[in-house]
Amino acid sequence: MSLLKSINIKKIGKNRLIIYLPKSFRKNNKFNNKETVKMSLKKHDKELIVISKFNYLITLKKEAVSNLNLKHGDSIDVFISKLNVAEKPTYFINNGKISHNLAKGKIFTAMFETGMSAEEIMEEK
Repeated sequence: MSLLKSINIKKIGKNRLIIYLPKSFRKNNKFNNKETVKMSLKKHDKELIVISKFNYLITLKKEAVSNLNLKHGDSIDVFISKLNVAEKPTYFINNGKISHNLAKGKIFTAMFETGMSAEEIMEEK
């Protein structure tokens, strides 16, 4: 988890508020561009957690602006951490069912003409 203290809110356009992540912070922390991150925004005694894509400019969502009563020039503390995204399963079929953890029935594929079972389809691949 990385902490940025006293980051100033900047304004672009008519209504859009953003935070700028300094180059020194980006260099010292190993976040990849467009990586999903969890950000905790704190202003005085109020705190809000939002999920965003990592970039040097992060647009603040309306929810954050209204809940924290943010304005251009305000100063906030930002905690950024990587969000562990669950991996997608690579094998979807088990004993003719989708995802052995969740499946309740047989797979019906678009290959109705062939009359093949799910196992036969997987063997061909």
